[in-house]
Amino acid sequence: MARRIEDLGQSSKSGHGSSALTDSAWLPWVRVPDANATAVQVVERGGAILHGPLEVPGGDLVARCQDRKGVAFALHSTKGE
Repeated sequence: MARRIEDLGQSSKSGHGSSALTDSAWLPWVRVPDANATAVQVVERGGAILHGPLEVPGGDLVARCQDRKGVAFALHSTKGE
């Protein structure tokens, strides 16, 4: 079943689409020295943390975020940083 790009991130059957992904199918990732500290700064500046920060296999940290205008992005810090 083909879906329009603007429909990605929405689920018409379950209703569990992410509001941060309804306007775009792209999720830019930003490498930061410390995902935990940067997540705190996101919230302090009016954004939101949608998921994480959490450790993924290999020890890196990732977090899915939203800026104060609703644009979704993700943070990534490597285990060694």
